[in-house]
Amino acid sequence: MNKKRIAAGALAFVLVFGIGAPVLEQTGVLTSDFSVSAADADVKVGWKPTRYYQDAEGNYTFQYVQAGYMQIISLDNDELTEFEVPSEITDEKSGLTFPVEVIYKEAFQGKKNLKKVTIPSTVNRIGVNAFSNCTALEEVVGMEGVTTISDDAFVSCESLKTITLPQGLTNLGNEAFSHCSALTELTIPGSVTLMGSYVASGCPELKSITFEEGITNIPSFFAYLDSNLEKVSIPSTCKSIGMGAFSYSGLVAIEIPDNVTRVDNEVFNNCKRLTSVKLSSGCDIVNMNTFSDCSALEEVIIPDSIKIISNTAFSFCTA
Repeated sequence: MNKKRIAAGALAFVLVFGIGAPVLEQTGVLTSDFSVSAADADVKVGWKPTRYYQDAEGNYTFQYVQAGYMQIISLDNDELTEFEVPSEITDEKSGLTFPVEVIYKEAFQGKKNLKKVTIPSTVNRIGVNAFSNCTALEEVVGMEGVTTISDDAFVSCESLKTITLPQGLTNLGNEAFSHCSALTELTIPGSVTLMGSYVASGCPELKSITFEEGITNIPSFFAYLDSNLEKVSIPSTCKSIGMGAFSYSGLVAIEIPDNVTRVDNEVFNNCKRLTSVKLSSGCDIVNMNTFSDCSALEEVIIPDSIKIISNTAFSFCTA
């Protein structure tokens, strides 16, 4: 039995010439009969990693990844209002069972009737645009094992009011929850180490955001245009707040913890309801347009650590 090691170049050759569909994380040793591993060399897997397969009911399409897991490629039944992602799929030929670990990019995109989805603990990654424009989606259950929520994963889920992010989450992509117009609250677990921009921007009903202890950075434009945002909890572990993070939001008061050493430009720009601010004693500068056009701002507590105040930091603060 001839063994062939799959390399990126070889895989690219296969895809360019139309032999198979795109594959994630194709690694390891592949025999001509698609054996699972050396330990199971006598058991042949019926699935081929370069092909897509459908479940018996025709509800979804899946793919076997040679690293030893499955990924959900698409939801095929447009009439479903509820869907439970399987935790595992069994190969009928070999009898081997593999965990479902990935919800592939755009897998549920635009499913207008879907109201509830249950994601098992085996899933660790939700792909780009996986649930984008699921306008009826109200409830996401599970996700305990998810470590990565990719860019635009839940963008424009207009009926989603709440979502519980898992404590093991480490990566949260750009615009993951942007334009979720019914979302009312959001808690970012302290386990998150990498966040993109505009994560929860354009969410007009979002009233409360909690960044748990452990978060070190609030990225740029995180809650941009969240017009009814009333409360933001910033942890003592936070070191920096990115450009425009809360600009054009509905914040009334904000207290920046003293561990914060950097507040970028325009962070609270155009917060028309903002009346009081306490700056961090860890900062030495108030940057450009940080509070510009905050027309209701009446009280600012400036610590002795502040050495430089930009000439536009408080421009058009008419109160």
